[in-house]
Amino acid sequence: GPLGQAWDRLDVWPLFQEGIELAVNSDHPLARRNEADVALNQLAAEPVLSRIDWETSEELSRSLSAKGLTPRTAHEVETDQDLLALLEANAGVGFV
Repeated sequence: GPLGQAWDRLDVWPLFQEGIELAVNSDHPLARRNEADVALNQLAAEPVLSRIDWETSEELSRSLSAKGLTPRTAHEVETDQDLLALLEANAGVGFV
């Protein structure tokens, strides 16, 4: 995740980049579409499941807001297992 403000005496460079993917239940209407990409406006009414300690959550929220989407958070969970359980229960959509 982002380091925030860096010190002058430290050199900072990225080690790798990770993509962010949308995860939905296999019975969710977005999963049944025959398209690889989902438009942001399709997520406007969806409850978003998120990890409490996910280091990129603030950056993701800013990026979505800049594109006109302010998702409503349904649940914040502590573990990936909790996120998967809620996705399996079709309680919303998540970013992984």
